Amino acid sequence: MMENPFFSIIVPVYNKERYIANTLDTILQQDFTSFEILAIDDGSTDRSASIIQNIHDERIIYIHQNNQGVSAARNRGIQEAKGEWIMFLDADDELEQNCLHIFNELIHKYPNYYIYLGNFRMIYSDFTRIVCKYKKEAIIKKPYKAVWFEWAKMRPGNAAISSQIIKNKIQFDTRLTLFEDFDFERQLLSLYAVVYTPQIVMNYRGEYGELNHGKCPIQKVWGLNCPYYSMENFYFKLQAYKVLLSILHIRQKTCDNPNESLQIQQIMDMAFGSKYMRVYKCAYTIKRIINFVFRKAGWLQ
Repeated sequence: MMENPFFSIIVPVYNKERYIANTLDTILQQDFTSFEILAIDDGSTDRSASIIQNIHDERIIYIHQNNQGVSAARNRGIQEAKGEWIMFLDADDELEQNCLHIFNELIHKYPNYYIYLGNFRMIYSDFTRIVCKYKKEAIIKKPYKAVWFEWAKMRPGNAAISSQIIKNKIQFDTRLTLFEDFDFERQLLSLYAVVYTPQIVMNYRGEYGELNHGKCPIQKVWGLNCPYYSMENFYFKLQAYKVLLSILHIRQKTCDNPNESLQIQQIMDMAFGSKYMRVYKCAYTIKRIINFVFRKAGWLQ
């Protein structure tokens, strides 16, 4: 076990026997080697535990807990982490081999910041796309503006976060298991600027993630408390509405209970007003125009 790792990579695991060996291997093959992996087994009932424990590398720390959900598993990882910088990676995603090397260089090139973001791929069976559109390395002082315009985005696997700002301070909401990472992002990006690189640091397996959407109980979906969150940030408001639209469409496709869709629509109307869709559509059109101009100028992917 490494005493003072530079990075702590937290991997919540629940019944991921098909993917976990590959995910861990993409971390173990990193060019930069000062890291620990905290594999938090959230009460798996398949072979995930034995697969992890049969990988003999002292940098892997296996922790078992009774099933409490992905948010509780990540919080346990934050509690146990010893690294200066904390990363999260889902148990079916992959790090690029030079991911930690990229973050290490970025941290030393731009000291005194707390969040560093890299670009990433979203991989489906029939297509692959690069998610973050901005082509240049940059300090982003208005993160939600960048998120809304799709210039940069934060998700588990593409961010290195200082342990100073999350350890015992910012946690995942244990009531949530769907879009819980958006709520965690909300807490961070409302407070801190970020350093961004267009270099690709990870691969997100989109189809694996979508399998969980329809199974998640409505009570554990982000957005039920949306009317009580601060909505002063215009770009956060747009992004929150986009997330709720996504949740609404997912529930309409995967759930037989029409009351769930009605409940989400009522939350959206309460938080934004029943006519907010007009504002959203207008902002979305402006976004497409601005991104078209920036793409022609060579600034975007």
